[in-house]
Amino acid sequence: MAPIIIIKDEFGTISPSSTMDELPKPPAVRPPRRKRAASDHHVLELVESGGASARGGSAMCEEGEMWIGHLGADEEWGDEVTTPTTVSLPAGTHLVEVAAGNLHSLFLSDEGVVFSCGFGCEGPLGHGTEASLAVPRPLAALADVRVDCIAAGGAHSLAVCVQGAVWSWGWGRYGQLGHGDELAQLTPRRIDALRKPIAQVAAGSAHSLALGADGMVYSFGRSAMGACGHSACAASVVVPTRVNALAFERVREVHAHAHASVALVASKSALVRYEWGTLPGGATVPLPTMRAETAADAPALALALGEA
Repeated sequence: MAPIIIIKDEFGTISPSSTMDELPKPPAVRPPRRKRAASDHHVLELVESGGASARGGSAMCEEGEMWIGHLGADEEWGDEVTTPTTVSLPAGTHLVEVAAGNLHSLFLSDEGVVFSCGFGCEGPLGHGTEASLAVPRPLAALADVRVDCIAAGGAHSLAVCVQGAVWSWGWGRYGQLGHGDELAQLTPRRIDALRKPIAQVAAGSAHSLALGADGMVYSFGRSAMGACGHSACAASVVVPTRVNALAFERVREVHAHAHASVALVASKSALVRYEWGTLPGGATVPLPTMRAETAADAPALALALGEA
């Protein structure tokens, strides 16, 4: 039997292995883009024409009206929108992905341009101010970057470029931006600590996940409720740290919702789902816990997370 050794990676995390040559070498990961996204307040969905529809409202009321700026329909306040309404985007824009934060929305075009709208407090829109926008505006700070995928959290946002680098902006109180501090960022800033190519990102209320092109999962942000998936750590994880419990799995997708996280591992006939954090019902699971399910369960899982 080969001896057990300890390997320390560039993020300072430690994981057991047999030998270096026997470490798993997963293929490059390319998760599907999200054509539907939902928060507690609104739902975004791509339409056949290449645009997007939105519906919903929020609990942030003023004189009986609801905040609806995140729907991108050129109105900040109004009644709840119960039927899908067209999002106002420049003519000729063709979207490939949507992301729904608590009170903000992100849209990604096929040209790699990110648009944002909604509540601007703490900077989740990425335009350099905390002003709110009722119509999606392209992010000037990412004009020279071709973005490949996006994620929107409670009040923060993430974007991955085609080369695999990650940018983050918005609320940073718990380190969910991954910059080594707990400061807000009003414009996108590259996460320097993520030095390997990233294929996908996900964002919860105050934590973030990054899935490497090699199948490794990294987490950062609020850890007290278990969403980062580390056995013992401080209340906040301010730099991306590998989730060691998944070090030997070939993770294909990651999802985040509120204070919970999910990683999906595909096999020939089934999906293996790992979940951790504060789950529906209130139970806190601090480390990724496996739950086997058939591939047919995948759409239901994604729908439950608001990301189908």
